[in-house]
Amino acid sequence: MVDLRILPSLVSRITRRRFPGRRRSFRLRAASGPALLVCLALLASPNSFPQQAAHLELPDAPSPTAEADPTQTVVPPPTQPQQQQPVFKIGPFRDPKALDLSMPVVPLTVGDKLRLSFQEQATPFAVASMVFAAGWEQLVDSNPKYGTDSAAYAQRVGAAALRQTSQAVFSDGIFASAFHEDPRFYRLVQGTTGKRILYAATRTFRTRTDSGAPTTNYALLFGHATAQALTLTYYPDRSQNGRVAGTGFAWSLFGNMLGNQYHEFFPDILKAILQRPPVGPKPTSGLAESKQLPAR
Repeated sequence: MVDLRILPSLVSRITRRRFPGRRRSFRLRAASGPALLVCLALLASPNSFPQQAAHLELPDAPSPTAEADPTQTVVPPPTQPQQQQPVFKIGPFRDPKALDLSMPVVPLTVGDKLRLSFQEQATPFAVASMVFAAGWEQLVDSNPKYGTDSAAYAQRVGAAALRQTSQAVFSDGIFASAFHEDPRFYRLVQGTTGKRILYAATRTFRTRTDSGAPTTNYALLFGHATAQALTLTYYPDRSQNGRVAGTGFAWSLFGNMLGNQYHEFFPDILKAILQRPPVGPKPTSGLAESKQLPAR
């Protein structure tokens, strides 16, 4: 590598010989020559820079952005559709008349109430109540007085079906529409068993309007009274009197109280049956496991 210290004297000698009349001007240039040569030597030599210079990184140039086309429409990202909460007209518990108090409902029209009055008679509970009522009347030979033979039992089943259906149509269909009352049963669900039993029993006399306000259950009271008065047209002659109709009206209210217990508790029983955990294999006892161990 060339020794930079001899460069100023070398340049000075060359300028004196070739340009003797310009010594003063070249002295200044000779004085500034070493500094210029030092800078050139530093730029030419890679070992003259500090090692940290190799690690310096320049920032990346900004990437070009595409200009928005004013004629192009911006499509928003697709949004998740919100799941709508179901609204109920009839009960989802295999019991069209039973709903929970927390369920969102819509008011029933006149046609809905009439359909509900017939639909609830097609449930297993309604059929069982008809058969049970006819069996009890056959057992104690109460009104209607058809006798005690098998033909009398069939007549009693038919009379019970007609009586129960007319009660539902008058109460849940006709009078519920006339009084603007909701014929559905709203389960309490929460609370103690005694509180729920009392609540269900009182629903025979208390209900709610189509707007949800509490009110007296006029539809049921008038409907059952009308259905009992209608029995005087198809009961046998011995049972066609006011005393039989009055007694039947009282028994119909008691039967409605029992039916409300079914509406209140049957969904819980059904849920317990359907969600019962599967029965797995029985665990083997420790004694049986010890017998299976190989002998040492």
